[in-house]
Amino acid sequence: DNFNILTANKIGIALVPTIKDSINLRNEFQDKNLTFTIKYRCIFNEKLKNGRECMKQKEKDMSVKLLNELLANSAVLLVQTLNYHWNLVGREFHDYHILFDKQYKQIFEDMDSIAERIRAIDGIALGSMQAFLKQATIVEDTGKVPNPTQMVAKLFQQHEYYVEQIRDGIQNLEKSSDFGTKKMLEDLIERYEKILWMLRALVSKK
Repeated sequence: DNFNILTANKIGIALVPTIKDSINLRNEFQDKNLTFTIKYRCIFNEKLKNGRECMKQKEKDMSVKLLNELLANSAVLLVQTLNYHWNLVGREFHDYHILFDKQYKQIFEDMDSIAERIRAIDGIALGSMQAFLKQATIVEDTGKVPNPTQMVAKLFQQHEYYVEQIRDGIQNLEKSSDFGTKKMLEDLIERYEKILWMLRALVSKK
């Protein structure tokens, strides 16, 4: 692993295989009265000086897989909502057009956050329509443009599936030390349960 050594004058790179070696290196520099800080990447399965363990690679891999699946389904939801936003007609046009506008903007914002989280834990985020469609499990409506009521019903079904996917993800990460991803999913589920509530209210026959 590479460890950045920041001295008072310049930044140098040292190849240090273990945390113990980095501590020894720190002491060597201190003996030479140099002001510096050593920064190093977490080494998997190795305990830090304070006794806490790094996030294991298998935990990162699990989170990346889960987040990419969520990202792919987000892409389907985004395009589906845009389709209905653009092609909406009828008496409900004004209200539904505004609703779909808010929803697709929220989906796009969350897609960006999901992809950035994947990168933050050293994963590679899906970045092509081919990859999205291959990974997605939400079925896109590719038929003729439905009426407004059918649009809302379809979006309700898709968001219901999406919320369950987020919930499953939270449960799968129950024992993981990837607290950042768990927090993100908890925030996501709260937002999409609210969207689901609004769609449910529109399709309710009561």
